[in-house]
Amino acid sequence: DLQKPPLYTWLLRLVYSPDNTELRLRLVNVIASLAILTTAYSFCVRYFSRLTGFFAVLLLFATDVYVVYSTHLSTDVVFTAFLLLGVFAYIESLFYTKGAGRTLFAWLAGLAIGLATMTKGLSSISFMAALGAVTLFFPTRARIMSAVQMGLGTLLISVPWHIITFLTYGERFIKVYILDNIIKRAQYPIENHRERWWFYGVLILREFAPWIISAAVAPTALIATWAAQLKKSKNRSHPLFKLYQILTKHQAITTVALLIVIPLISLTRVKTKLAW
Repeated sequence: DLQKPPLYTWLLRLVYSPDNTELRLRLVNVIASLAILTTAYSFCVRYFSRLTGFFAVLLLFATDVYVVYSTHLSTDVVFTAFLLLGVFAYIESLFYTKGAGRTLFAWLAGLAIGLATMTKGLSSISFMAALGAVTLFFPTRARIMSAVQMGLGTLLISVPWHIITFLTYGERFIKVYILDNIIKRAQYPIENHRERWWFYGVLILREFAPWIISAAVAPTALIATWAAQLKKSKNRSHPLFKLYQILTKHQAITTVALLIVIPLISLTRVKTKLAW
């Protein structure tokens, strides 16, 4: 199968046994789902509060998509686990660690995102673009270096398989992996999976209702702060500059927003839309 890289298949082979085959195969996704749970909790505790971490775990357990997929054979859960670990490590390297620790976390982020790429292919690109946007939103020389190190780590893990597979299968690999699996899905509704551009937004609202309402709390608070500062401000600085100042003071909220908005915009542009 040239549609996706083989890491998920390799992981299944590690746990495969003629006895209790189905149970052992499901173990991969169970471990990945526990990694998602642990990473989400740790991320929230590290950058927000223990209460936020508690509600994040509660929200995951309250959603069908997490509970069901945690035991199903699917690349999505493993992809998400590696991706979330990569995001956590990269944010740590940008804002909360200095010196050798910053370098270590940047390379760990690249390693994790490279493994995500080896699980589900180039689906990781939109998330890497979001991490790049975070870096550019808070630019410093050290943070740009972290971005370079993350990118190199990702390439180090993911490029060798792509090169070897291309040398083995040639044009067939390009056709199946790039043209059919990515470009055609982006440009045309494959197998009549045509939906409106807001399809995933509605799906998220439905899957996470009523808890999705809480997602509006932080943006509302930032907008209220912006409005209050504009009202009190005596200088004539541009309102957008004031907004930028507020966003840069709330790095965690701004970072999470960019990591949600940019991949979501990417998904809405794809013509082939599938419910998870």
